[in-house]
Amino acid sequence: MWIFSKYGFFSIVKGNGESIQVRARKRKDLVNLLIASNLFKHPIRDDLGTDYAYRVFVSKEQLADVMLALGDSLDYRNFKNMIHNTPDQVDKLPILHHLWADMFHYQGEHKESHAFSGEDCFAAQER
Repeated sequence: MWIFSKYGFFSIVKGNGESIQVRARKRKDLVNLLIASNLFKHPIRDDLGTDYAYRVFVSKEQLADVMLALGDSLDYRNFKNMIHNTPDQVDKLPILHHLWADMFHYQGEHKESHAFSGEDCFAAQER
């Protein structure tokens, strides 16, 4: 899963065995996240030859701590404005504007004919 947050951009995927990899393109992003989730003792691996240069391995239980920290960080009403005002994240703002625009166009091209209801959810589960 990809997550953009006030702490940075992360890709979270299953690691080997039961571990979870939290990957980032900037080391500072992982540092921010590990401090916020009280996992700052975890070593950050530098894998400069891979698509994500920095990664940390956590357990599923520790991933819950990461997610809680991300949820607790929601103290803003507009994400892009918050990024604009966050010095170590502002360099991502042009990327976020492009992503926002791409997803806005996607939404227009894939508009649903009606809002989903609880009945739609139950029908999908039965399939």
